[in-house]
Amino acid sequence: MRLATADPVASLAELAGHPWAMEPVGTPARTWAAGVCHAAGFEPDVAYVSADMLVHARLAEEGHAAAFLPDMLWYDRAPGLVLDGSAGHTRTVLATVRAGAGEHPLVRTFLAAIRHALGDLPARGA
Repeated sequence: MRLATADPVASLAELAGHPWAMEPVGTPARTWAAGVCHAAGFEPDVAYVSADMLVHARLAEEGHAAAFLPDMLWYDRAPGLVLDGSAGHTRTVLATVRAGAGEHPLVRTFLAAIRHALGDLPARGA
């Protein structure tokens, strides 16, 4: 079965009957992906297992599988398929710093890089 890549799907449930590419069982990413599918009302048919997101992207680009692909995968190239970001899933990044270390130059540089990449972080202690 070849997946159509010309148009985004209206809902995740539309992909219930398609093969999927996912990470290995037991990984946090696989647990998350399976949970998202379960919440959409189906058990994913995991036909391809790899920890390599480029493998997932190629399988999706070639129309062999559906996959959850992170936006950062496209930092150096345009995607060869229609991406559907309508799932509305977000990731929370929490930076915890030991008391008294918040002004260390390395910590400040790290937090500045995170702010640059993701946008503003809540103020300390928030």
